[in-house]
Amino acid sequence: MTLTARVLSNGVPLGGSTVNFQVMQGSGTLSPPSATTDSSGYASTSLQLSAFASEVQVSACVGQNNAPCLTFYGYAVPVSTIQLQAVAGTNQIALAGGSLSPVVVRALDSSVPPNLVLGASVLFQDVIERGGDNSSGGSGGDTGITHDPEPIILAQSQALVTSDGNGLASYPPSTDGFAGALEIVGNATAGAGSVAFAVNIFPSQ
Repeated sequence: MTLTARVLSNGVPLGGSTVNFQVMQGSGTLSPPSATTDSSGYASTSLQLSAFASEVQVSACVGQNNAPCLTFYGYAVPVSTIQLQAVAGTNQIALAGGSLSPVVVRALDSSVPPNLVLGASVLFQDVIERGGDNSSGGSGGDTGITHDPEPIILAQSQALVTSDGNGLASYPPSTDGFAGALEIVGNATAGAGSVAFAVNIFPSQ
């Protein structure tokens, strides 16, 4: 995960300042441990966690005197408590050959109100279907009986996406090269959370 601090002097960004990052609690690797602020006063480091079972604290301090400082706090979220929220692209209608919007979900914990979850593994799975032949049926007196054929599954795919700092995970649905009327049906799952999505594609003519 990326940690970013900003150095200001009376509200004015300070470029060229050194920010020293250090893990104060828990375990993790910082790369780089020190960074120089850009013209907007921002300096960033990457925190790599190989095991994350409890709270992690990282300090960011300015200059050789390491003052002032701020602290980043990270908390472990049990996978079983992760929830998913639909954000965009879960219900789409498009013409064949047109562009499809990504399916976007947000990972949250079970707190009230919920917190965003960074680093959640979200599994996207979908199938590409085409409707079967025309319905068949018969009649018995005043009663009509029809039989809708099962859709034809053309392809299936899946992808594991890690949620970002805003808890967001994005997946681009694809027709996988198939043309004509199609339906892409799938779901995103993480922990106890699940979000269904569907893309209906109609012929352009």
